[in-house]
Amino acid sequence: MPTPRQKTWKQIFANWRATAVQPRLDLLRIIPQTNLRYVFALVGLNIALALLPVGFIFATSAVVGAVPEAVAGGVGSPAWTELVRAFLLAAALFVAQQCAAPFQTYFSEKLRRDYDGKQRDRIMADFLAPTGIAALESPGVQDSLENA
Repeated sequence: MPTPRQKTWKQIFANWRATAVQPRLDLLRIIPQTNLRYVFALVGLNIALALLPVGFIFATSAVVGAVPEAVAGGVGSPAWTELVRAFLLAAALFVAQQCAAPFQTYFSEKLRRDYDGKQRDRIMADFLAPTGIAALESPGVQDSLENA
């Protein structure tokens, strides 16, 4: 039996599920309530921002690997041309990575504001639709407010 300070595997799993899995499931649940164009833009940008650094590392490795042959062959050699191509590719990948990051921020903010606006409108419609305070005491309205 574990001591009071030790956590059981069940507790560790429950904590992991509550902190790592459940927030992602909550995000998946609200995707249909958002603007899907922003969602797809963010997914594409996140994939690009994950792959661009890897491509940059490979291109930079090609630059470093081409230096000895380019130095031995001189400026006009095919090895020099290959070095320049690898360098330009690495530079293009770096610039693309730096340019894509602000778009990720833009679409994230746009998606967040769009979702927040829809939720605000839904809550206001719930509050303003009925007259009197009895509707505010109904369990359905209270559940709706808790889930917002």
